[in-house]
Formats: sequence, C-alpha cells, structure tokens
Amino acid sequence: MSRGWAAALVRFGRWGLLLAAVVAVAIGASASSPERATARGGLEIGLQDDGVFLDHRYFSRTKALDRAKQLKVTYIRVLAHWSWSIPYGKGKPKKKPPRVDYLFPRMDDLVDQAAKRGIRVELVLTGPAPAWAAANHRVGADRPRATQFAEFARRAAIHFRGRVHRYSIWNEGNYKSWLQPMSQSGTIYRKLYVAGYRAIKNVDPTAAVLIGETSPYALRGRAISPLSFLRQLACVSKSYKLSNGCVKKAPGPGGGPLLADGYAHHPYDRHSPTYNYPGSDNVTIGTLGRLTSALDRLRKAGALTTPGGGSMPVFLTEFAYAAKGKTAVKESTRAKYYKQAFQIALKNPRVAQLCQYALVIPPRKNGGYPNATGIVALNNKPLPTFNALASWAAKADGNGKIDAPGGPITLQPRHYP
Repeated sequence: MSRGWAAALVRFGRWGLLLAAVVAVAIGASASSPERATARGGLEIGLQDDGVFLDHRYFSRTKALDRAKQLKVTYIRVLAHWSWSIPYGKGKPKKKPPRVDYLFPRMDDLVDQAAKRGIRVELVLTGPAPAWAAANHRVGADRPRATQFAEFARRAAIHFRGRVHRYSIWNEGNYKSWLQPMSQSGTIYRKLYVAGYRAIKNVDPTAAVLIGETSPYALRGRAISPLSFLRQLACVSKSYKLSNGCVKKAPGPGGGPLLADGYAHHPYDRHSPTYNYPGSDNVTIGTLGRLTSALDRLRKAGALTTPGGGSMPVFLTEFAYAAKGKTAVKESTRAKYYKQAFQIALKNPRVAQLCQYALVIPPRKNGGYPNATGIVALNNKPLPTFNALASWAAKADGNGKIDAPGGPITLQPRHYP
C-alpha cells in the first residue's frame, strides 16, 4: 500500500484457482460460469501488516498470528520489495554488480510460523527497483527494466518453491509513487508482468500469479483510474478493441492474450461499502461490477484471460477503513462497515479474497500512517471492528461460506539458488 493510500495460503490442499486452471487445460474445459477460486467455494480472508508480521517492531508476531487465526485468515499478504531484498549497498550503484544475491530471511520466518497455524503467505514482488534497473539510475519507480525484474522474480520463485504458492506482480502500478511516468504506467507494468509471470511459471508451474494490484480511483497528479490503467496494460482502446501489434508481444508462442490466475485490486472507499463511487473507471467495494465487467470484456476481446480461459477471479488484496487521522470513521460505524463489506465480497461469486490492510494501529514514532487502519490496539486489545469481523467470520465459517485455516501445513525446505 502506498503512503498516499494509507494517508490516503489457502491451505496446502486448497489451491482452488490453481487446480481449476490445471483441470481446464487438461480436459479442454471452458469455465464459462464464474466460480470462486477456492476448492470449497468459500471466500478467503486475508491480512497484511508488514510492520508487524515482517519487522515485528512494535508488536509480537506470535500475538499477531494468534489474532489472524481468530479472524479465520488463510493468507497473509507481504510486499517483497525488490531493492530491499538485495544485500545493503548492492542496489545503489548505477551499474549492476557482477553478482546479485537475493535474501528473504524475514519472509522465510513468517512463512514457517504462519504454516504452523494453517496459514499461507502470498508475496507481492514489487519496487522500488535497484538503481541499476531503473531508467534514471536511482533506486525507485522510474521505468524498471523488465529483464532485470524477471531475474528477481525467478530467484524468488526458486527460493520459495514448495513454500509459497501465490504471487502478485508489482503493487499499485497505477499510483505514481510505484511506477513512473504515470502516463506510461500501464505499458511499463505490462512488460514487468509478462517478465515476472514467465519467470515464476518456468520455475514453478503450479504457482498462481495475480495481475493488477491496482489502487481504487484516480487522484489528480498521483494516480490514474484502475480501469484506464487496465486497458493500457491489456492493449485495448476505451471501447475494448484489441491492438494486435501489442498482443504479439504477449506470453505464449506467437503472442496471444495475457494470462493470469486472478486479478488483484484494492477497493478502498471512505464512504459506506454500498456507496456508488463516481467515475466509471474507478472501482471501490461498492462498484466491483465495473471491474468484473471490464475483465469479461477483456476476455471476450482476447486480451486477458485465465490459463483455462474462464472468468477471471478477483482478489481484493487491500481493504480498510481508517481508525485514526483525517479519514477516520467512528469506531461503531467502522465495525458496521466492515461486516457490510465482507458480506458484499462473500455474495459476489467472482471475489476469491478480501484482505484487511493492517492489524495493529502503530505508534506515530515508529512510522505510523496518519490514517491508521489497524483493528487491534498496541496493548493487544481488540477494537470493536476486530470483534465485529471475528464474529462475522465465525458465523460464515460455521455456515461453510469461507475458506478457514485448518491444521499445520507441511512445507518444503528453503531453497538457496
């Protein structure tokens, strides 16, 4: 999540999306009817809080994982920052060093600890890019080189093979702080996605790779709308007419449509979850139909589809209402909004996951966002919003509606290429 937005694994046997794609390819089936991307057909509850789960700077990771279990979380989302995965100093030179090692110790520990509770980790391979991989030769977001990103994705896939089964390519590419220049962000992202998708699938064909990770709406000078970004990366016009020249550069022999195991999106809104947010290219929790309609049009145009050719599942990989700051919502209202939002996701058969952004409200001295979105206080006291979500999840699990975590997950050993 960018600071602008903050201020502004399924269980081992539950690779529903992945299994559906494999079966569809094997038997030539066409999944024409939308189905949720889990074996049981249940909604996944996701959770992200890198400051806690990766850094555990101000809150115990053990306590955080226990809280995640209470919420019936099956996936913890983590940002794997490209330049931060390189030993200190190796990402700053303008010329790429002769040897680049990628290290993931914090993520390895989290993967192991989460698996003990039946929870998996999904990784977002994202920027900032090292200086030697950026167009302006500075660590940051300026036109990252896809060939160099492919190497990062390949090394991550090798390292986490048998341990992580879901990846996303880049975070909020339609937001200026993540990809620049903004006017070309969709085109830049397409190159990064194709390179990352190929690299991961070549190493681990069983891994799921998500496209998008888009922020919800346009912000003047800071973000373009998610659907205009999507059209640019998919090489279609506003009327969803395909540009054949662009498609020839897509994955597969001789080109073809972009392939993805799901579309990831961040449907934030400051309003009620049922609010009809203005702008036909903006997508919030209350306007998800705009996204699924666009994805269906892209599939029909031959621009973007799943490996099996079916309807694209949607993963809502960041979502929250603020508890503090200028955008804060009254706690009693926030609790009500959360239950409404998760119910919206549950009722939508295309939505595979809804992920809460932030578990703990951080102290300002530790870099806490002005608009904190946590649902647990620093003293580990759950806020009313946490209790409301836990209650909702328990009821939904009892009715067999969500994909709740089970027993410990057996992982393969860590790989060091």
